[in-house]
Amino acid sequence: MDELFRDLLNQDKVIGVIYLSLEGKILYHKLLKPADRDLASINWQPFVQSISHIREADLLFSGGRFYIRQAHGGFIIIPLENGVQPAMIRLSCDLIMPSLKQLEDKKKPGLGLGKLIRSYNPLNK
Repeated sequence: MDELFRDLLNQDKVIGVIYLSLEGKILYHKLLKPADRDLASINWQPFVQSISHIREADLLFSGGRFYIRQAHGGFIIIPLENGVQPAMIRLSCDLIMPSLKQLEDKKKPGLGLGKLIRSYNPLNK
């Protein structure tokens, strides 16, 4: 996933990327600056539940901002420094979305044609 998020992480004033599943599990994270806490120690599930109906959010704080985007199978959270152009971040996320969907679709278990034929083959009984 480093390849997938590389262009986003290379943008000016981007601090990192966190990709969470709909259950609050960290699927990917990379921070370019150290965090105050270990991200794995955070229970993300309540946060994900509270934003489950949000497609996109831009949260502004005095020390920076968070851009949050619903993605196929989860949420992308991008910590940013102040002064960043949100349109560029939004565009980068738009470009990432099809690839994230493909990755999630590949993870879905498929029955496969071979298993399907064997499961219905009367000669196997």
